[in-house]
Amino acid sequence: MQRRNSQALEQIAAQRSEGFHRTTSDETEEADESQACALVGHDDGRIQLVDVATGHELKLFDGHKDYVTCLDLHWPKEVVSAAADGTVFHWNLEDGSGVELTPPEDFLNCCIRSLRVEWNEKRLAITGNDDGYFVVWNLTTHEAERVLSCKVGMIFSICTDWTKMRMLVGHGDNDMDLLSLKDGSRLKAYPIKHYLVTVIEVCWPKARALVGFDNGVLQIWGLPMAASQSSLKGHKDTITALSVQWKLKRAISGSQDKSARLWNIQRSECIRVISGHLTGLRNLCVDWDLGVALSSAWDGEMQLWEIADEVDSDFALQAVGGDVRAGGIALLTVKEVKDDNSEEEAEEIEADTRDAFKLK
Repeated sequence: MQRRNSQALEQIAAQRSEGFHRTTSDETEEADESQACALVGHDDGRIQLVDVATGHELKLFDGHKDYVTCLDLHWPKEVVSAAADGTVFHWNLEDGSGVELTPPEDFLNCCIRSLRVEWNEKRLAITGNDDGYFVVWNLTTHEAERVLSCKVGMIFSICTDWTKMRMLVGHGDNDMDLLSLKDGSRLKAYPIKHYLVTVIEVCWPKARALVGFDNGVLQIWGLPMAASQSSLKGHKDTITALSVQWKLKRAISGSQDKSARLWNIQRSECIRVISGHLTGLRNLCVDWDLGVALSSAWDGEMQLWEIADEVDSDFALQAVGGDVRAGGIALLTVKEVKDDNSEEEAEEIEADTRDAFKLK
């Protein structure tokens, strides 16, 4: 099957060839309708909205005092960010303003590594920190609503089901737990024993999870029976980032071994190994509709690459320029990202992405 260039890559190539107009200090620089942008967290706490084609800054969000660990985006209006200083900010993407969320009384801030947000009716966020505590935040009042009663080891990953108010959590006690978002009670335990769970993505309607470990292995788990169904092997070091498109049976993982891998999760096989980073991957963000991914590494470099099954090269397409970055990233596109797990949109998603993937 002949590979065809995605719309996003054509846009980015056009921007790179035509150049980019920088405004003066008295002007406000805005992203036009054709721009591919990224929201990027820095190691000094700053967050930038940058043009992917040039690396130029479009907007600056300044509030955190330590490196930005994670971002949860509601494009094109708002984003919630968390950082190693334990602070949580709610930002307005349109005017650049931000509000620091008020922490619980007498609560000792420490590094937050996990963040999930419900952007619709509840407008709640949950964070997990290195001390093993979960905090639920109210984005309307901009205050901490409650600290969950449970305490676990260092919290590496959270995947939430806001409909049933539960979350699957990977933490430093060498376990994975299904916990209540209401009070933190343990609904089900998944003993891991020998390895740390570092990343989790869940398809809640199918009760399946893709779990990454610090030994470089990924496993597909059936949540009802609390057992691993299959393993995806290939990475040589800790899994640090993960994105899954359940309908297309594809996943992309990033690792400390400096590579990203594209997987067929139905067959538990690696389709491609993507190279280009000189240090371990810190984070990645994928636009499955447009067929591109953006990855960041511990040396601060970001790489943009294509996620089709068959490509001309397994190296990144281009480096994204600018200052050193080390934190969370979010790839923004001109259209709102669809819910990958929605049953109603499955046929539409498959039609939109048929040219980007060689479907089995």
